[in-house]
Amino acid sequence: MAGAIRKQVTIVNGNYPPGPGVTGESANELAGFLQANGIRVKVVHTDVEYAGGGAIEKPVGEVHTVRSLYGGKNKLLRLMSAFISSRQLVRKARSLGTGPIIVMSDPAFLVFWASRLLKNRAWAYWSMDLYPQAFKSAGLIAEGNPFYKWYERTLKDAPPAFLITMGAMQRRFLEEFYNGRTFPGVDMPCGIMAPSGSVP
Repeated sequence: MAGAIRKQVTIVNGNYPPGPGVTGESANELAGFLQANGIRVKVVHTDVEYAGGGAIEKPVGEVHTVRSLYGGKNKLLRLMSAFISSRQLVRKARSLGTGPIIVMSDPAFLVFWASRLLKNRAWAYWSMDLYPQAFKSAGLIAEGNPFYKWYERTLKDAPPAFLITMGAMQRRFLEEFYNGRTFPGVDMPCGIMAPSGSVP
């Protein structure tokens, strides 16, 4: 670790190594980078087994696992479990002390609960997926549905302090979504690796 610990960052995501999963692998890489730069990293994830994607890696940071209610394939039960697990994940991250919290978008309700529970904390939105828009594109719900509108309103009423986006187009979309607000942040494309395994 380079130098003394200066601050703490908590990363929240549904999956994390040693379990497979692309978003967990990305979170682990960021945790490694932060830790190498003298930042204490805590990670909160669930115990759900994710199918496919991502390499099996050694987890970086101080890992906290939240027990999930359901890990099967029934879509309705998975959705209900994701709603509850997302709340548990954010509450656990909030309880781990001071410092910024990086909230990813898996499970689907993480950013929703971050908007509700982290109003007095500095948190960053790492937007690998966009919800509730993904529900609409998957045909699960209509944009005019009251639940969809409630979800959108919750996000807009309590925006993050920082954005980590996949690229400039996603950043523009989110800033437009948040009523034209501009955010400090960084574009960090995911899944583009050089042949050597280093990020180009």
